[in-house]
Amino acid sequence: MEGVICHNNNHYNAICEDKNVSSGDNADITPPLYYLARQLIWPSVMLRAASHPHEIAWKDPKSGGSTVLHQTCRIPGLSHVVQSLLLNHTNHNQNKNNYAAMAAKTQDERGWTPLHVSCWNGASFDIVLGLIRIAPGAAFVRDEDGRTPLHVLCDSCPRIDMSVLKLVLETNLRAALCRDYKGCTPLALLCERRRDHLVAAVALLEDSRRNSSGVNDVVNVNVIFLRLVGFRKCWEQMMLLLQAHQIWENNGGGNGDLQQPQLPFSILHAVAG
Repeated sequence: MEGVICHNNNHYNAICEDKNVSSGDNADITPPLYYLARQLIWPSVMLRAASHPHEIAWKDPKSGGSTVLHQTCRIPGLSHVVQSLLLNHTNHNQNKNNYAAMAAKTQDERGWTPLHVSCWNGASFDIVLGLIRIAPGAAFVRDEDGRTPLHVLCDSCPRIDMSVLKLVLETNLRAALCRDYKGCTPLALLCERRRDHLVAAVALLEDSRRNSSGVNDVVNVNVIFLRLVGFRKCWEQMMLLLQAHQIWENNGGGNGDLQQPQLPFSILHAVAG
């Protein structure tokens, strides 16, 4: 559900003038922008953000300290609204304040930034890119469980988009090696989510080897891709994470370009164990 499509000036004005809804400094009073987002009136949200950008950074104490950016990133199909919030970020009278950047860095009670929220909810590449551009440091933020946005993205499987995974990895390559407070790396979370696929793939690989003497693993891989629906995407995600490990270690802790994964398929036994 993407909410109300049309903008009603009378309804908008009534909300903004309501004595119970204020844009003042009182943190206990909900500003119109947040109220409009809660009512899913997106055209009015964009209009209000353009005229009152400081409300983008307001944190709702009743919903764990989330901002309107957190709320918008939870709902699929709102790329245009998120982009509008990120663009309408500066108070016309106080150009030094970038309110969208403040909101993009804000952690709610779980420790999630809007980037964490986007990664969990399968946001589009454009949304993730916009959040990273305005607040690149958010890619390094850990939540209350010690998880970066990359951890959250890998735990959201099968909603992972390869272009988003590559973008988040390239922003914080080191996160591929980081363990959360339970000792899990992003790769471990991804493998746990896809354990059924991995176990089935190992079984197919062994069966293929037994019945195709002398055939190399490349042929066996293609057999598995054909017979196990959806496994190719999972495999490519795993290989991208493993490649990030290699780049970080080979470059002595530096970033590098991630290419199409080309690692041996025999690693499947290790990650499926």
